[in-house]
Amino acid sequence: MKKMSSLKHTQAGVTLVELMIGLTVGLVVTGGAMAILFGNQKMLLEKGRLDRTQEEFRFATTTITRLIRQANSFSVPASNNELVINFDRNQRDCLGMSGESGSSMNTLKLDNNQLLCIRNNDPDKSYVLAKNIGNLQFSYGIQKSGVVAYTPYFKSDASVDPVVEYVWNDITSVQTKISIVQEALAKQPALEFIATSHQKSSIANLSSGGESQLTEEELKKLQEKEKEKEKEKEKEKEENPAEDISKYINVTYIYQDKSTTATWSNLSSTSHMVDNATQISLVLTTELKNYKALQVTDSSSVNTLSLSNISFTTPAKKNNGKGNGNGQTYALELNGIDFVGSSSTLGTLIFKTSN
Repeated sequence: MKKMSSLKHTQAGVTLVELMIGLTVGLVVTGGAMAILFGNQKMLLEKGRLDRTQEEFRFATTTITRLIRQANSFSVPASNNELVINFDRNQRDCLGMSGESGSSMNTLKLDNNQLLCIRNNDPDKSYVLAKNIGNLQFSYGIQKSGVVAYTPYFKSDASVDPVVEYVWNDITSVQTKISIVQEALAKQPALEFIATSHQKSSIANLSSGGESQLTEEELKKLQEKEKEKEKEKEKEKEENPAEDISKYINVTYIYQDKSTTATWSNLSSTSHMVDNATQISLVLTTELKNYKALQVTDSSSVNTLSLSNISFTTPAKKNNGKGNGNGQTYALELNGIDFVGSSSTLGTLIFKTSN
């Protein structure tokens, strides 16, 4: 009997408290290990994303440099974040192709934080070279008093810089400023580099110092001519003020089931009653001279005004009951787009809805 009692004592298990402590310690250790594992995995994914972005960035800068070096000439860009390069078809284009499958013109431009290459000026042949590009600007080398200065083609007011335009056919070097978008960084990484056309620099020494340089006297004369042109433009504006285009816009609207047509200028002086959920039609009755385009906007849409009808729909009743929705204000705004892309407000029509 004593032997049996001793055996039972040696087989005694753990208490409930000891079991709970053990489980808790095990969960803490397991949780810590999982946190480290997920943290490392997130860090690896982030590093992979950054590596891909940086690789695209390196590819973009290398491609820009290569294309500039093989350029025969540069075509006029549409903006300062666009570069148009012409070269021999036997040279490799932005996709690395040459010969019959290659191209002889590449347009590099920034669009929605993407560096695009358009081959042979064909929008259907547009390719993304790099993503997450924050800023891109091209400037062109001009020698002044023995020092090369880099100037964009367009000035801040969107007009062409006469200094660059004057020597455009002799440009041999291009400065590129490019930045990359990376989240969690207050200051985005940026790079500035210069590339020179090997072929053009052999026949024109404007950017490297030679007989084609723009002297201080030539620069002064050029600036004086530019000032004279600006004065002539201002004088022409004063002598020939822009005609009120709103006189040539017919507006048709419906009130109490009766249609009314009048010019924008005649309607702009006061508000007008209009039926709920009916169309307001507009049409331009003359060709544009002082504007590249006209746009009409309401609170939710934008339409380009032309010699064809465009229409807007007035607000519907707020509820089905009679009288609900009366007196809602509905506005149309007319904007003129000039030939450099600047927009200005030319007038507003105010309507109030009624049953």
